[in-house]
Amino acid sequence: MSVFGGGSREDFPDMTVRLSSCLECDGIRSEQTVCSFMRGLLSGVFSTIAGHVVHCGEPLCTAKGDSSCESALHSARNFITR
Repeated sequence: MSVFGGGSREDFPDMTVRLSSCLECDGIRSEQTVCSFMRGLLSGVFSTIAGHVVHCGEPLCTAKGDSSCESALHSARNFITR
């Protein structure tokens, strides 16, 4: 697993977590991403670390044929609410 990003707890950066091997989608083929558990886990862990909500998306997934599963983490503070 590799993690890219930097910053402090108060200024949580956008980060990418890339898994070259993911147990959740190993052997599965899909047109959509399937790593829901991993996204939830990463969101929960990094939300706890940051002290506020961190959203997690999955732009790449081996189930879709990508070379790795990639989770994109974004601080909820970076989103505009209405």
